[in-house]
Amino acid sequence: MSEQDPRPDTATAEVGEARASAGGSASRQHYPQPLLPRNLRNWMMVWYRNYLVWKKLAIPSMIGNLADPMIYLFGLGLGLGLLVGQVHGVSYIAFLAAGTTASSVMMSASFESMYSAFSRMHVQRTWEAIMHAPLTLGDVVLGEILWAASKAVLSGLAIMIVAGALGYAHMPGSLLALPVIVLAGITFASLAMIVTALAPSYDFFMFYQTLVITPMLLLSGVFFPLEQLPESARSATNVLPLAHAVALIRPLMLGRPVDNIGLHIGVLAAYAIVALVLSLVLLRRACCAEARKRPIAGDRCPGRYPRARRAALHAVFVFLFSPILAPRTRRGCPLHCRAALRHRGRRHARRMQRRGSYHRRRSAAVSTVATVGSAAVSVASTAVEAPTT
Repeated sequence: MSEQDPRPDTATAEVGEARASAGGSASRQHYPQPLLPRNLRNWMMVWYRNYLVWKKLAIPSMIGNLADPMIYLFGLGLGLGLLVGQVHGVSYIAFLAAGTTASSVMMSASFESMYSAFSRMHVQRTWEAIMHAPLTLGDVVLGEILWAASKAVLSGLAIMIVAGALGYAHMPGSLLALPVIVLAGITFASLAMIVTALAPSYDFFMFYQTLVITPMLLLSGVFFPLEQLPESARSATNVLPLAHAVALIRPLMLGRPVDNIGLHIGVLAAYAIVALVLSLVLLRRACCAEARKRPIAGDRCPGRYPRARRAALHAVFVFLFSPILAPRTRRGCPLHCRAALRHRGRRHARRMQRRGSYHRRRSAAVSTVATVGSAAVSVASTAVEAPTT
């Protein structure tokens, strides 16, 4: 669930003040940004900023994150549980509770890294404001990923507590699954950050939800054991990170020993590291492209001319082309002023309006000719058939 800050500058200003009081000063932004975080402390400022925003909308956010997995848990667990009976020696709802915990971690981390992070990056431009403090892009991305993992841990922990209170989880042993939930949250947040770096708009996220999240949800052992799948499909599920998360969380919540614990943790850690590095590379390229489109005073980005060279090129352009384009502007208005641009925009609008009316008249004429032609053909055919009847 994406939180919109009613006062977007407050938390960002607190981040800048906190860094300034620590001895830093706002500096120019040089693109491309450093790939790695500046240190291991700066990400906490980004995390704290997101926490201040989330705190104002904590209750609606928690309800939105918990409603969907709770419906799956009680709807399928109590409904299908009467038909299925026991699975692996436990009731079906207890079997489903562990899988729902892992799927809730995936959903919460992915949606926070996609929709909320995309809003802060492109719509609110919060990242741009934060990076004018002594923080790099690596600090911002690491803070965003760890914040998404924190919300995922909160969602998984809530479902775990509900399942333990109802007797569907072995509560003392379930606490051992918290480190696994943290690692799974970081993994899915890093994977979703790659999609955020590639997404041009919110609609792009539907491809990731339909082609990645939904198949992973159905083929990772959340709703049924993996032994029910064919051998070829079972070997394909070994590369899915959610399957390894479920394989770690379910035995811990049921109070059973975990098999191949090193393999599962290694796969999740590998996904997290590779996805984090790849998202940093892609976001650095995206931020540099954004800086070229919307430059800010004091920023330096490859491909943009220095200020003096841009001014010289602008003067040469005005000197060469203003005599040609001057009659098209209002008297006394320079070529590059806003009034001239508005005047040209109105001329373009009138031209497009005339072009549209022309196309409408032509379409009306064509339809009229077609109607008259069809009527003439029908009358002629009637006249031909009349003597024969």
